[in-house]
Amino acid sequence: MPLESEHFKRNDRLQSCLVADPFHVLEGDRGQHVALIQQALTILGAGLIEANEITREFYGPSTSRAVLKYKGPPRNILNTELRQTKPDAIVGKRTIAWLDQDMKEFEKTPPSQFVCTNLLGEPHDHSKCHPLQVQIHLLTPKNPNRFGKMINIYGTYETDYLGFEDYSCNPLYCDHDGGPLRKLTYKSETGPGLEDNSVSDICMRSSPLYNRKDTQQPNGMNEIDEISRISQTGCRITFAGEEVFVLKLLPIATIIEKVAIQTLKNNTNPSLGYSTSYAWVLIKLG
Repeated sequence: MPLESEHFKRNDRLQSCLVADPFHVLEGDRGQHVALIQQALTILGAGLIEANEITREFYGPSTSRAVLKYKGPPRNILNTELRQTKPDAIVGKRTIAWLDQDMKEFEKTPPSQFVCTNLLGEPHDHSKCHPLQVQIHLLTPKNPNRFGKMINIYGTYETDYLGFEDYSCNPLYCDHDGGPLRKLTYKSETGPGLEDNSVSDICMRSSPLYNRKDTQQPNGMNEIDEISRISQTGCRITFAGEEVFVLKLLPIATIIEKVAIQTLKNNTNPSLGYSTSYAWVLIKLG
C-alpha cells in the first residue's frame, strides 16, 4: 500500500523508500524528501531540528536525533530481521510507514477552535479590509471572547475585520505601515492608553515580545508586565510566531492550544514544498 498522507503521498522518493532498501534516507542526504521528514518530525513533537539543516533540506545530526527520538519508546521501531535491540537513525520502510500513518491521523485533527487556519480568516467582507491584509488572515483569532477591549499588539490591520485595534507597548514600534501611528497601551502624550484589566482578547502575529525594560514607560514596566496590567483574568492571547517569545508569557498565562499548520513555500511553485507555522493560544491567569 503506498503512502497515503497528504504530507507524503506526492513524493516519489519517499514512495520508493516505503518499498525498497536502496531508497532508505540516511544522515548526509538532502532534498525535498528530507524536508518533508523534518516537517513531520517537528509536527509530531520528535524534537527541535536546527535551522541550518531545515533551510538546506539536509539530514544532519539534529535530524538524526529527532529520528531516534521518534523511533524510540513508545513506538520502538526496530528491524526485527536484523535483530535490532535499539533504534537507528535510518528512515527506512518501517519508519516512513509509521510517519505516514501518524501524519494521516494528524491531518484528521479538527480545525482549531481558537485560531484561523486559512488565509481567509473568519467569514467577512474582504472588500473592507486594508489593502495590506486582504485575504491574509492566517493564524488570527477565531471566536474571540469579546467581553472587553480587543487589541493587536504590533499588528498591521490583520485583525481589524474582527473588531481588534492595533496597539503598541513600545513607542519604538508605533509606526503603522500605510496608516496612522499605533496607539500606545499606556498613558502618554499621545493618548489615554488602556485601563487596567480592560482587555479580553490580544493578538500577536509575527511580533517581537521582550521582557526587558525597553518600553520606555514612565513606570519602567516591561512588555510582559504591561500585557498583565491591561488584560483581564481569562483574557485570550493568540500568539503566532517563535516559541521563544511564547515562553516569556508563561508567568502570566497558561497555554491551552498549540496549532501547527503547513503552507506552500511558494503558491505558484508547489514543488518547493511546505513550511510549518505555529500559533499558541494562552489564557491569562488570575
